Amino acid sequence: MSIRTFPRWLMAVLAVLMLGVLVAFGLRAWRRSGAEEYRTFASPDGRFQIVVFRIPGRVTMPGQSSDAPGYFQLRDSRTGRVLRERSVEMVQLVDR
Repeated sequence: MSIRTFPRWLMAVLAVLMLGVLVAFGLRAWRRSGAEEYRTFASPDGRFQIVVFRIPGRVTMPGQSSDAPGYFQLRDSRTGRVLRERSVEMVQLVDR
């Protein structure tokens, strides 16, 4: 089945879906590009680190900066390589 056999409306729907996916990933990357390091935890043996990043972007009252959404990364301390990454609703939820 070649591309020419697909109806035009189906091609348009697929193009819009692809554009939507690209925009969603682009917005996520753009938001994370402004992330600030919030806290770092080291493992007892020093081999690994948990680095917590805070994503700014909304107006908060004094004392509410830890209520911001963010993400954290598990890193190898020697190489700095990111082993895992997860999102978190509020950075204050990440604790030892």
